Amino acid sequence: MIIDTHGHYGYDYTFHCEFTLESHLTKHETHGCDVTILQPGETHRLEDARKEHDDIALACREHPGTFYGMANPAPHLQGTQYEDEIKRCVEELGFVGIKLNTVAGATAPGSKDGMKVFAQAALHGIPVMVHTGDGPLSHPCSLVPVARKFDTVKIIMAHAGGKSLGCEVPLVMETCANLYVETSGGSPQAVRQACRREQGRRAMFGCDHAGRYRQEYAKIAELKLNDEVRERVLGGTATEVFGLRAQDHRRQ
Repeated sequence: MIIDTHGHYGYDYTFHCEFTLESHLTKHETHGCDVTILQPGETHRLEDARKEHDDIALACREHPGTFYGMANPAPHLQGTQYEDEIKRCVEELGFVGIKLNTVAGATAPGSKDGMKVFAQAALHGIPVMVHTGDGPLSHPCSLVPVARKFDTVKIIMAHAGGKSLGCEVPLVMETCANLYVETSGGSPQAVRQACRREQGRRAMFGCDHAGRYRQEYAKIAELKLNDEVRERVLGGTATEVFGLRAQDHRRQ
């Protein structure tokens, strides 16, 4: 089972680029990927977030067991708009996680709006994926106080700290047992350490962009992990963290 835990579908209003469902379907057909967890591009208005969440939900219904949804409304939405949209995504659309993009969404994890994300994850019993690796808001170390406060929430460090901050990853994983790593774009050293830690129980495969599947998969293959660890990294850890077995069971 190969699960791409980091796939975008929709329009990104920060970087002005489009992510298509067709690119993910091609990835599945060409490279043998089994499951993708889809998240929107970065949005700033509630109506844009709702549309992209609805599009992802439709893809999940049309391809059951192949796609799952991850919510990503802007944490800066006013009033209860953020909380209400997360509730809709989880309770009505069946989404399995929340994304916090620290850079594209200009949100520090420990800020007032950042803490809303983790509070909603704790309320709904789902994990949070956090962008790490680029910019002053995305240091893996900044997640330590948040992870300690919300110690029941599984927090996934997208990109394993990236190319420049991967050195922080082993430290924070040692400090907080609820911090996990997603491998796309991460430095080989940080990815290697994360994948081998606890026999791969806190590392999960991701691509970020469907077109990067081959290079991201090759990164894992080059680690020469034993079969048990490789299976956890490619799919087993994500299955447990996102509760995908439970989701499949409810569908049936």
